[in-house]
Amino acid sequence: ARAYLTTSDGTVVFGAAARQRPVECIASGPVNSIRGAGVLINDEESETIFVLDVGGTTTDVGVLVGKGKARHVRQSNSDSRVAGVRTNNYVADVISIALGGGSEFKTTHFHTSSVGYQITTKAVCCGGDTATFTDVALACLSLKHNVDDSWCSVKGEELRSKLTAQHGVSMEALLAAYRGANQRVADLVSKLKTSQSSQGIKVILAGGGGALLDAEMLAEMLELPADAVVNVEHMDVANACGAGLGQVGAVLETTEEIPDVKEEGETEEAFSTKVAGLRAALRARACAMAEEKGGVPGTGLVTQEEIAAISFVQGHKKRVFIKA
Repeated sequence: ARAYLTTSDGTVVFGAAARQRPVECIASGPVNSIRGAGVLINDEESETIFVLDVGGTTTDVGVLVGKGKARHVRQSNSDSRVAGVRTNNYVADVISIALGGGSEFKTTHFHTSSVGYQITTKAVCCGGDTATFTDVALACLSLKHNVDDSWCSVKGEELRSKLTAQHGVSMEALLAAYRGANQRVADLVSKLKTSQSSQGIKVILAGGGGALLDAEMLAEMLELPADAVVNVEHMDVANACGAGLGQVGAVLETTEEIPDVKEEGETEEAFSTKVAGLRAALRARACAMAEEKGGVPGTGLVTQEEIAAISFVQGHKKRVFIKA
């Protein structure tokens, strides 16, 4: 069987292709969750879906655009940088903050440090003595409705008592810190919105810590209908789902001569046919590139296509960007 690796733009590549450009696989984790969430929600109508992937140390927010098979992770228009070094590859439009299930609570806020995988022994809800975002979230959410805390040894009123007594904070302070955390996440969504309108927008809470956010509160902060922010079943495996269902992709970026007006004596029909043929050939090239990376021949689908005139250049040169 062939081995495929996930990339930072939401596609997968054959192992040999990944060895040629390993930088394309950096930061692919959050993108897997975004793709997986789009599949698990089973929503074919929403044109813009924001996915909040809450892990143990960070919360990553990205966007799915389009419908059906053409739905894809929105790409970033800014420079791609890894450890401050500019790279020449395409990445998803994802922003992150240091807020996860294991983030440590420090009196009034959540610190950038996290207990990470040790949450099952260090968190207060698991019998430890380190207050985390998970502890505060469960303590606050359980005041409003039932929460799934079956995996906790300390829960409900006992958890609230331990947090307030051992850490010297009031319940009001915990509620304020929790609301502040949700506001930080809502601000990420607002930064990624390209329009003031909330029409056709849905927000999905994904990842192992997705249930720690307050869907009702987020809907209020984002001025969305209550049912527009959802926590779908099995969202804790969105990452694996996204990686497993990832499609091979390729980007064709070039310049081509594509006329804007017909030649003398050329009929309108002939001109339209010629331009359509040129565009079709470019799409075919993009699909062929995807096949070279391990895609199944004959299954290519163009998800993005941009053909624009190049300023201050004579002739009919166009900048071509096609993603298949």
